[in-house]
Amino acid sequence: MNWKNVNDWLQVIGTFGVIVSLIFVGVQMRQTQRIAAAEIYQARAALKVHNFALETSSPAMQEALRKAWADEELSENEARNVGLFWYSWLSYWENNYYQHRAGMMSAEQWESSARTLRRFAAVPHFREWWRATHADWPDSFGEAVDAAVADAETQ
Repeated sequence: MNWKNVNDWLQVIGTFGVIVSLIFVGVQMRQTQRIAAAEIYQARAALKVHNFALETSSPAMQEALRKAWADEELSENEARNVGLFWYSWLSYWENNYYQHRAGMMSAEQWESSARTLRRFAAVPHFREWWRATHADWPDSFGEAVDAAVADAETQ
C-alpha cells in the first residue's frame, strides 16, 4: 500500500467522522430544545398555580375578586389587591405571548391562554385597570391585550 492510498483512506475516515459528529450535535440540540420546552412549560404551570393560590389566599381576596367580576364597587384596598391579581395574570399571559412568538409554545397552548385572557377582558374592572396600566407593558403585547379588550367590549 502506498502513501497516496493511506492518505485517501484517512480522508474518507475523517469525512465520515465529521458527518457522525454533526449528526450527534444535531441530536443533542434537539434533545436540549425538548428539555428547554419542558422546563418552560413547567415554569408556566408553576406561575398558574401561584395565581390560583393568590386568588384563594384569603376570604377578603375572594370577596374582592367576586365584587370585581360582578362589577361592584371596590374599596381602595380591594382595588389595589385586585389590581395585583390582574397584574400577576397579565405577567403570565405576557410570558406566554413571548414564548409563543419565540416558537417555544404551540399555537394550541397560546390559544388556550388567550381564551382565558379574553374571559378576563370581559370583566369591566379588568378593562378599567388595563387602560390605567397599558403604558407599563410592551407595545406588541399591549396590542394583543387591546384586541381582547376590544372584542369584549363589542360583545
